[in-house]
Amino acid sequence: MATITPSRLKSVLTSSAFKADVESNFQVLAIEIAKRKPTYVGGVTTTIVGPPTTGTAVVDQYWRDANLAGYRCTVAGTPGTWRQTEPAIVTSDPVSPPDPYWIIRADLGYTAKFFTSSAWSSADPNAWNYQFSTSTAATDPTAGKLKVDNASVASATAIYLSETDARGLALAAEIASWDDSTSAVRGKLIIRNGDDPSKFAVFAITGANTDNGSWVTLAVTYLTASSTTPFASGETLDVIFSRTGDKGDTGATGAAGSTGATGSAGAAGAGYGGTSTTSFAISASASYAFTTQTGLAYQVGDRVRITSSATGKWMVGLVTGYSGSTLTVQMDQSDGNTSTHTDWNIGLTGETPANTTKRSITFTIGSLGGSNVLTTGEKARLLCTVPGTITKVTTLCDPSGSIVFDIWKDTYANYPATVADSICASAKPTVSSGVKSQDSTLTGWTKTINAGDQMGINIDSVSGCTWAQLIIEFTTT
Repeated sequence: MATITPSRLKSVLTSSAFKADVESNFQVLAIEIAKRKPTYVGGVTTTIVGPPTTGTAVVDQYWRDANLAGYRCTVAGTPGTWRQTEPAIVTSDPVSPPDPYWIIRADLGYTAKFFTSSAWSSADPNAWNYQFSTSTAATDPTAGKLKVDNASVASATAIYLSETDARGLALAAEIASWDDSTSAVRGKLIIRNGDDPSKFAVFAITGANTDNGSWVTLAVTYLTASSTTPFASGETLDVIFSRTGDKGDTGATGAAGSTGATGSAGAAGAGYGGTSTTSFAISASASYAFTTQTGLAYQVGDRVRITSSATGKWMVGLVTGYSGSTLTVQMDQSDGNTSTHTDWNIGLTGETPANTTKRSITFTIGSLGGSNVLTTGEKARLLCTVPGTITKVTTLCDPSGSIVFDIWKDTYANYPATVADSICASAKPTVSSGVKSQDSTLTGWTKTINAGDQMGINIDSVSGCTWAQLIIEFTTT
């Protein structure tokens, strides 16, 4: 305490107004304490920065150092144990202060700072202290350090943070709680320069922490910053976290609002139907592109029936494309007629017409288990009495060998059919070194059968087979 000039105090030994004189002396004492001057030692103010280093102290004895930092003795002794209770008031960071040491920088807007572990940092009671690392690798930043996963904080999605801050405080439990909120945004993380608060970055914690042992990965979303690179390597940082409250309970359902006015009727949607004057012959296998109306509702996969309005002759197929005024249909059924028309009505139809039946024709040649190897040449003829479309051909032979069939088809008027009337193109029914084969692709085949057509079955080549069977499957129309 500062020395008080004796003339300012009143003697209470000879005073006739004892109470008034004592009160006057205490007022003088209070004024001296309020002046916050360094403690006097040997009649002069101390030059010591920190608690006293000599003399005997008693518990609760008060001391103010050369920078006006206040201390109180907590354990009596020589010089005793002292605890700083008030900050020093300075205009620059003291050189080699005691550790720890609390100051107020009057020249920095009365910013509080703290000296510990041989380094100055913010004395913000809500902040943890770190040093910035410019590394962006997802690795241990090392004790007391912090780094982000991108050189530009605006692009950062993760922060790598030591579980020990720059003052050596163990923060594992504290940091582990930062993602506890049940809200989508778990909290806000403010990072600022400990010496220059104008340099900062702010992030939202938007995911679960990843505990990596001695360090943690924080899942973050960038919010704002003083610049894209606000911090330099080794700079002291204040890290402040504020938690978002848990997601609240769903509120009660509000009262139903009044019924709104009926809206105007919408425009009519696209429809089916349509006509075409494109010239095509009726077919159960052709792909036809009809010129028809635009704005219809046809989609790929729709099944349509194309009918001559004058004769009623028809064909059925699947839509394979519709663009502008062009409707493309892959025919797969017909009434067996092959006449050409230009007066088509187009409409949706069912998946399979009611009069369609699956049938098959079987040709057997040779003797099963026989000893005579089959020979080449025409082996059978038949007349078709119903129209249809060939869908599959199966070839069987015995014993194991090789055989190639050809199928000839022509009109009744041109009986008999010849090799020039082959319907198999280059995909003839064939068994190669085996006993069976099937083909439902029928590449290049003429698959349409008209009522009255006649067929011939020819063996083009054969080796080792004494018996063979050719089964032609088709659907009638």
